[in-house]
Amino acid sequence: MYCSNCGKQIPDNTKFCNHCGAQQPSETPTKPVTETKADLNTVKTSGSNNEKQPKKKTNIVVILAVVLCAFLIGRLIAYFIIKPVPPPEPVPDSNQYITVDNGDYEAVFEGTYIVHFQSMFNMDTASFALKQADGIISCADYGYKDDIVKQLVETVYIPVSGYDDAQKAELENSMRAEYADIEALSCASVTYKMSVNYLTVTCTYSDLDKEENYTELYNAGMLNTKTFISMSETEKNRLNEGFAKKQED
Repeated sequence: MYCSNCGKQIPDNTKFCNHCGAQQPSETPTKPVTETKADLNTVKTSGSNNEKQPKKKTNIVVILAVVLCAFLIGRLIAYFIIKPVPPPEPVPDSNQYITVDNGDYEAVFEGTYIVHFQSMFNMDTASFALKQADGIISCADYGYKDDIVKQLVETVYIPVSGYDDAQKAELENSMRAEYADIEALSCASVTYKMSVNYLTVTCTYSDLDKEENYTELYNAGMLNTKTFISMSETEKNRLNEGFAKKQED
């Protein structure tokens, strides 16, 4: 047994401790009341270990969350950056021709307030018109005899609605610069007319049945033949280009 006062081992059923002289209770505990430092350290250590376990589990959860986020971010980057992006739809050319059902010449001018007319005396005539997607209208009027073109008048109507005076002047100057080479030809003349709705540019080619004139046009790169201009071939080309032919009454 152990002394209830000093904790030292004494013979069983001893009434007084032979170490400190303290009287012993009738029932003496078989274990010392006080805890040794070793016991306390053991308790503290085990308690400390028990408290650290949840932290380890928490760290594992955080690591898994980080890995998952990195995986998802990688997938997003692969989808939006690495994945090839399909090319955008082609933008229609602003000068793309507008098709006219059944080659309706009058339909080209619907809603434009344009009255187009060319008079050519002592010749057969053929007139063609084309409206482009940007609203520009091009007209070609031919005077011919025996399938040989003698005169050509090309007219371009350029919309200027909403333009101020400065913008109209700038547009006319740019067109004059563009048509400078044509004005230099001896068989051609160019006129410019500004109205509320359109800038009208008219090119007139005369005496095209004369060799010196169609040769001049060929040398300027405006004809693909060194001989006279065939009306029948010209009509085929105009229709293939999308022009609508005016039907004679």
